[in-house]
Amino acid sequence: MKVSGWTPYIRLGLYAFTMVESIIMLCITAARLHYTTQKPFRDPFFGTTGVPFYDPIVVALLFASLITMGWSMFVLIAKFQRLEFFVLTTRLGEIVILSTFWLSWVTSTGIASSYWGSGMICNYYQPCQLLSAMLANAWVTWTMLSALLILAIFFDSVKKLGNGSANDSKRREITKHTESAFCVNTSEGKVSFYGSLETKEKMSY
Repeated sequence: MKVSGWTPYIRLGLYAFTMVESIIMLCITAARLHYTTQKPFRDPFFGTTGVPFYDPIVVALLFASLITMGWSMFVLIAKFQRLEFFVLTTRLGEIVILSTFWLSWVTSTGIASSYWGSGMICNYYQPCQLLSAMLANAWVTWTMLSALLILAIFFDSVKKLGNGSANDSKRREITKHTESAFCVNTSEGKVSFYGSLETKEKMSY
């Protein structure tokens, strides 16, 4: 099974887009944390308590953005510099890392959506618009990770199929050589067995 020549470029493009989205998410979550820890006395969206606080789920999204950004940068630099690392040369390592990120994003984004996903009117209120942007970018980042994970699993499956076909071809070739390499020579009352065609070894009895 052949892989399209454009597929590696699509993969690198997805990593680049994921890195950009992670940087955007990092900025949005940092702005959200700054707002909640420096909350003004009167807040029409959260009431008038004026008590500074922070959202644990926003911290989780910030951490997910940070590690996703770092991983995407690492992959892009390693590919362009042609560096060899275990997690890149083996698809299993990449699949494990992407699966971990995928679970982290879907969990954090799902919880955040349950808090702020509905019932918000954000036409003019900036903190509400910040939350809407955070949720939108979080789901976009999760979608990019889903696409990268699917591609990694696809590449791994293609590689295994290719190795299996190559091994089958080698076995058939060895069997063919083995069957044609041995012959019997009964001239002069001797029986001779000729070994491998490459080595031309001869055993006489």
